[in-house]
Amino acid sequence: MGIWALAAGAGAVAPALGPARPPVVVNWPQDACPPPTMPLERAVWNVVRARGGSDVSCGNAFVGYLRTPQDLDTPEDAFSQIARQVEGARREVLLTSMEWQGGEGRPGWTLAQAVGALYRRLQATPGAYPDGLTVRLLLGGVPQLGPPGPPEPLLTLARDLRAAGVPFADPARGWTVTLLNYASFPHSHVKLHVIDGEDVTAAGFNFTVWHLPATQPGGRNLHDLGLRLRGPVAQAGVAAFDDLWRRSEALQCPPQVAPEEVAAACTLGPAPAPSHPRPPPRPSQRARRARGCSTAAPGASRWPTTCSWPCWAPPSAALTLCRPISARGWRAGTATCTPKAARSRTCPCISGPSCRPWNAACRCGCWP
Repeated sequence: MGIWALAAGAGAVAPALGPARPPVVVNWPQDACPPPTMPLERAVWNVVRARGGSDVSCGNAFVGYLRTPQDLDTPEDAFSQIARQVEGARREVLLTSMEWQGGEGRPGWTLAQAVGALYRRLQATPGAYPDGLTVRLLLGGVPQLGPPGPPEPLLTLARDLRAAGVPFADPARGWTVTLLNYASFPHSHVKLHVIDGEDVTAAGFNFTVWHLPATQPGGRNLHDLGLRLRGPVAQAGVAAFDDLWRRSEALQCPPQVAPEEVAAACTLGPAPAPSHPRPPPRPSQRARRARGCSTAAPGASRWPTTCSWPCWAPPSAALTLCRPISARGWRAGTATCTPKAARSRTCPCISGPSCRPWNAACRCGCWP
């Protein structure tokens, strides 16, 4: 009877959920990525492409690993890095974790404080966020024994957010926070987060104290990793998040509910349909030419060596090459990388959040 008691609190049993919907990148050419030539890569690519959607296998950059716990080799642990990423979001934060532990000093508290800092940035400089800000946090719905109603980890997350001064809605500033709980039995095991639809981290760690150093309360020194990538592959993370979202319930609370009133005032209800901020518009061909861009013939280099915002260079046969000009509001700069030959080179790029060298060959590309 024990397992069925747990199942009753976990949601509906779904023996056949079906495959997740494939990622779709807005304005991404169908021929964006060339088919791989290596046999194993080609076999995997064929399986993935059979699902349809956008081909997100190219144009991506490896950013780095996120590690737990904090130690001499990892002075900034994964939870601190995620908090920094959240504070730097410009449009949207999507985050899901199987297990969640909040309260002061715990990883969930660190995340809530970062969301609070993000909201205060929006308050201070609303013009820097023309699309507003959307934060969606989804917990895995791990079965728990207890009374019916919202699970305690979700209530704890809500309390931590309100203690950090985070309203669940501020329509005047375009601010929205959605708290979701996976509602299909047994639970979701996914741990990932996506920032602004273009930066994704898939991880093995939960938001629990077990990944903290053993010198901290509850810490067990559990070592784990997250893999951070930037580029169109982030839309695969968005698609995975949306798949969980469709099978979740939402915590419904008064926007300014007091932390101590969360349990009494908040209820679980149907989740809204998945939605995301519109990506920034890419300039028209006429606008690109006006800013110093020209179209190259097929067979040209796949990436421009120099680009300037807001020119967009899709990795297709007919490329848009950008000349090194300055665009209003952006500062010309350089980025340094080291090829495999260990010989430093400097890649000319226009500095900005989305114009950067993509690989060790110092190829640069602009992204909206």
